[in-house]
Amino acid sequence: MTVHQALHTFTPRDAISNQAAAIQRILRQLGFGDSAIFAVNADVRRVDHDEVLVRPIRQLKLRPQDWLILHFSIGSPHLEAVGLRHLGQLVFYYHNVTPPEYFVGYNLSMAHGLQRGRSSLPLFARAPRAWAASEFDLDELRQAGFADHGIVVPLVVEASKLIASAQSSAGQGVVRRYTDGRLNWLFVGRLVPNKRQDVLIRALAYYRRLIDSQARLLLVGSSAHTPGYALELRSLARALGVGSEVIFAGSPSLAEGFGGYFQAAHVFVCASAHEGFGLPLVEAMVFKLPIVACNTTGIPCAVQSAGILLDTCHPAAIAEAVHCLHRDQSIREHFAANQAIRLKQHSEAALLSAVEAEARRMGWTG
Repeated sequence: MTVHQALHTFTPRDAISNQAAAIQRILRQLGFGDSAIFAVNADVRRVDHDEVLVRPIRQLKLRPQDWLILHFSIGSPHLEAVGLRHLGQLVFYYHNVTPPEYFVGYNLSMAHGLQRGRSSLPLFARAPRAWAASEFDLDELRQAGFADHGIVVPLVVEASKLIASAQSSAGQGVVRRYTDGRLNWLFVGRLVPNKRQDVLIRALAYYRRLIDSQARLLLVGSSAHTPGYALELRSLARALGVGSEVIFAGSPSLAEGFGGYFQAAHVFVCASAHEGFGLPLVEAMVFKLPIVACNTTGIPCAVQSAGILLDTCHPAAIAEAVHCLHRDQSIREHFAANQAIRLKQHSEAALLSAVEAEARRMGWTG
């Protein structure tokens, strides 16, 4: 037998893609040498990296003894057809589906795909096993009719790669660019409405006006899905007088110095209204960054006791929390100790342990 994986899109710097690649490495360690990843869409720049084996979804053929781990985050007729055809051999891995209303008016195609994904969830409720990226995601599966036979399988934080990226010439170039005595706020995530970068811009404007006029905000993330929202963010920054202090860094790869933004930052801020988990929150812990985040959806599953969780996402509350962290070293040290624990829980060793336990439970033999 073997265990394959399927997902909608395999692409660089994507949490689900990296998770699938990590699971493929583990499955091969467990004796499933021909384990492959099947994708509806694949970025060929990433397919050949680290010997990750990715194939078109149309090539997927399961034998009766094989199993399929299906990573689910958006509606896709091709992915759904594969999953339902092999429902009895399925591990349904839920990474959350963003509520579609966030994309209405910005990307109608994306909104339709997300609506389809949410509507399709109950179709997979009879899968023999369910995995989730967080307790929040697991609760959503229960609400969709899944029996209580699922577990949280932790997302991997590739700490060594992030550090290597920060230490590379490109990463050090980023560090030098933003190491000038000014306070650097950082958020990493696509420029999409549910991540509420607009709240962060308002929080920065408050902070610069009342606390520190030299602070700036680094926004690292792609605007490809909602370019209209990105234009709104730039207009808002200009209107609030912080147009030159909000840095839209795009979506650099590890080779292009992605890790350098974490090293250059002094605090990680997150005002997202909806996250299934929020992997960059844990990636920030690699660099012992203080964290201020909103206590919503899957965010507390990521942060736990390793940062400040705010019950209100008012810009003033975010700014004051950043000020509290920046001026109090004892609080920063307290959270840093808890961050070390969180990182162990999202290491590849932790994922290996979880997948090994699941393999025994499911009777998988390589």
